[in-house]
Amino acid sequence: MTRDMDLVRDILLRLEQLPATRDEYVQVAVDGEIFRDLKASAPEIGYHVKLLIDHGFILSRSKRHPTIGFLFEGLSWEAHDFVDSVRNDDIWNKTKAGAQRAGGWTFELLRELAKSIIKHELGKYIPGVT
Repeated sequence: MTRDMDLVRDILLRLEQLPATRDEYVQVAVDGEIFRDLKASAPEIGYHVKLLIDHGFILSRSKRHPTIGFLFEGLSWEAHDFVDSVRNDDIWNKTKAGAQRAGGWTFELLRELAKSIIKHELGKYIPGVT
């Protein structure tokens, strides 16, 4: 299965909205309501959730079967940074277009490219920001 960065973004955006707090968790099923309207199957969502847990972006006590469901404790600082940089659909689309022109992408490259686009946009309103 290939990694789908649109799906990664969608998963992180959805999970960010959950009410997880310190020492508490939320039970999340990959075929549950939170992911119901995504254009991906439960196995695809589960695979991407496992990648995100393995990489430390999703904080979870579930290590055995995250492709079915998991105990969500929150997002890592790095995941929050990524979500904040690609939350805006216009920024996300520009980020993907730039990465496609470059011929490839990694998670870190997408985040840096999105930050660069945001800085460019800020420069239109705040002189000296580049």
